[in-house]
Amino acid sequence: DLSATGSVFENNRTKKVHSDPLCHYNDVTCSELELGLRNATGKKYPCLWKQYQQAEEGLTWSMPLLPSGLVSLEGDCFPLEALDEKKRTRTVDELYRLPPR
Repeated sequence: DLSATGSVFENNRTKKVHSDPLCHYNDVTCSELELGLRNATGKKYPCLWKQYQQAEEGLTWSMPLLPSGLVSLEGDCFPLEALDEKKRTRTVDELYRLPPR
């Protein structure tokens, strides 16, 4: 019901389940995750593989996109510039930009 708040976003808050590196949690089996990504990735899930390999760095990533611009888990992505006091927001164009070649 948007009439009470005026915004669809105010009522759609999600709670993060994991805020530390994935392998620090009992409900994540990293050896299986890594094996699954390694077997399917490099070719099939390049964005997920990059995120997994660099998880300890705490990076924020662009949306995974196919070369056509279609959002897909089989697409590629790249790390985004960190937000700070000077840069406090991101644009939609930044999030959905095709990865540099």
